[in-house]
Amino acid sequence: MSGERRSSSNGGASARTSRHLFPFRSDRAPASTGIDAAADSPAPYLTLDIDANHNQRVVFQEIRTHKRVTRSELATITGLTIPTIVNVSRHLLQAGLIVEAKRPARGRGQPAWELELNPDGAFSAGLNIDRDHLTLVVLDLSGQIRGRVSAEIGFASPDDARRFFAQSWRELVTKAHISPDRVVGLGIALPDELGTLAFPGKPLTYDAWARTDAADLFRDTFAGPTFVENDAVAAAIGEAQFGHGLEAPSFVYVLISVLLGGGIVIDRTYFRGENGRSGEFGFMRVKTPTGAICTLQDVVSLGALSEWLKIRGVAITGPEDLKRLDAAGTAAVEQWLEEASGYLTSIFSQIQRFIDPDSILLGGRLPEHLLDRLAVLCQQRQADAQPRESGDIRRAKLSSDAPAIGAAILPFQTLLFPSLEMLGRF
Repeated sequence: MSGERRSSSNGGASARTSRHLFPFRSDRAPASTGIDAAADSPAPYLTLDIDANHNQRVVFQEIRTHKRVTRSELATITGLTIPTIVNVSRHLLQAGLIVEAKRPARGRGQPAWELELNPDGAFSAGLNIDRDHLTLVVLDLSGQIRGRVSAEIGFASPDDARRFFAQSWRELVTKAHISPDRVVGLGIALPDELGTLAFPGKPLTYDAWARTDAADLFRDTFAGPTFVENDAVAAAIGEAQFGHGLEAPSFVYVLISVLLGGGIVIDRTYFRGENGRSGEFGFMRVKTPTGAICTLQDVVSLGALSEWLKIRGVAITGPEDLKRLDAAGTAAVEQWLEEASGYLTSIFSQIQRFIDPDSILLGGRLPEHLLDRLAVLCQQRQADAQPRESGDIRRAKLSSDAPAIGAAILPFQTLLFPSLEMLGRF
């Protein structure tokens, strides 16, 4: 859900997490990635070294998005002078964030040197905490998942989350052969009102989350900068940086998890609203076939689907069970998708009239084949009802593990990338 937004850093790292500092160096000796070494003390992390102007972020962004590009091409794209490009690229090469490769010769003359992203130049960790699971991922600079650990834990306590992270982090850096001193930060994505919002089956002790500072919860294991964000916001930001948002400047992200959340990106800028409450699609009102009024998340969410199946004699323990249903279970899910698409289409028609986004993107823990089916059903309903106003509805590119991936992108966005709105200016 999209309530009050939070972003903070731990361990006295606030001075180092300024958007004006870039690129990186490690201020500690390289450490072993073995389990024993990681358990002795918090892992080293990649710290900032050079005061950066906006040019460094812009040049790095263009190298990242263009895959391979020469210095002269960068000058043309950005409008910066060749000497500036040469100076900035030298800093990026020294920091290990990019590498240099020679372009094959074409005709006479010396081949030009091209610059490209170094995926191993920096890594970032992302942790998603939700009412039904904990998921930790590590991303490289190209946005590829280099390691993932997930646990289906109902109403995990802060202590459960702390133990999960400590064990999973050691496992990831070991198996993925990641040097902790190349990790720039940790992002945490979790729903707002995690401990206070009423939910079926919630234990009384779950309100401990209302008294927990998530940014400080994992300091014993990870000493670097930590950023905390709403799960739907993190998913939308991730989609803007590494997903369909690269070609769709304005989109609405619908996150289907235990409940339902959302995020709004307009002209490559995340729109939070005056009170940070934008994207609260789950609380929008809809009417059921019986005439009852309920919230959208009461009928469209993983929690709603689980109850729907339970009433029909189909029990699931998590989203993975939805991939291996028998014929009766598959038919029940299809019925739910048909009904869910009706509720969503009524909401989407309002969104498109008010915001007119390029796309409406569906993501979350619903398996991808079901998200694809739901998007098709919504598109069909919309086309039948309002053919002239039909918009693009599709599965988000970062639909699977979207909040965890988005969380991992938060340190990159804050410390490396230019602001979202700058992505479309060159």
